[in-house]
Amino acid sequence: MTVAIQKKGIDELLGAIDEYVRTAQKDGRLEEQRRERLKRKVFRILTNRFQREFVERMSANGELAATLDKIANGEANPFTVGDELYTRFTRQ
Repeated sequence: MTVAIQKKGIDELLGAIDEYVRTAQKDGRLEEQRRERLKRKVFRILTNRFQREFVERMSANGELAATLDKIANGEANPFTVGDELYTRFTRQ
């Protein structure tokens, strides 16, 4: 058991971490994890960019506000409106 304030088990813990890193490097887990982190980062960047562009385009002509009003008034539901807006956005 590791008890940091008593400096017990620290060497064993560090050894176990080193062993994990060596093993993960050998079997490709570290590279796989790195690539997964990079993929998530790229997806976050793209999601933010698409969202920003979507809001700018759909707000410019008042379409977004009008459809949000329809949802608020109970004339439409968010799923249908989302599908319709997405279709219009991808056709522009």
